[in-house]
Amino acid sequence: MSVRITFEAVEVDNQIDQAASEAAASAAIARAIADRTNYREQIVTAVAALFEQFKGQAIKMPTLGAMVATALNAQPENHSLVADRVQEYVRANSQGKTVDNVQERPNSLFFVQKGAGGGVRLRADMPAKPTE
Repeated sequence: MSVRITFEAVEVDNQIDQAASEAAASAAIARAIADRTNYREQIVTAVAALFEQFKGQAIKMPTLGAMVATALNAQPENHSLVADRVQEYVRANSQGKTVDNVQERPNSLFFVQKGAGGGVRLRADMPAKPTE
């Protein structure tokens, strides 16, 4: 995945000033990192608020992405991008692959179940398994 970052090269006496242009590029990259970090924090907060509102319920992944994007006031031109970022966040913080009934990340924040009755749940809201 890549991110497009734009900046303006600095021109002095009809010549591109390389040092000043590199500084401008570096500043643009720093702004992009800060914006992305801030947006990630907004996603984390909005996902938590959604699961608080629908406590204990499984929410289908596409619905979750769309609901959080809407809560973040995403516009038509970036709605799907925001929804995708929400889904990336949830996947990165879910149990991962399950092989031979063993989860990759058993203490994850989210639990994703596929199929009928599936969706994303907060692991903390899942009923406890009875101990034998």
